[in-house]
Amino acid sequence: MDELVEQLGYMDYRDALACNKYIIEAKRSGDFHQSARAKVLEYALRTLSNRKREKLEKETAAKV
Repeated sequence: MDELVEQLGYMDYRDALACNKYIIEAKRSGDFHQSARAKVLEYALRTLSNRKREKLEKETAAKV
């Protein structure tokens, strides 16, 4: 999972939109495997977001 998060750390805006579109489509479909992959991707994106937020908070705290 950490490897996936590290790879997602270098996404551009179009990649993020594609990931979100995949997650939404997977939720609408009845395919179990697609839903499972979407949940993993959703967790990785949430972890990436948390890491970025923590990094920004640390940088902000260091400047203050």
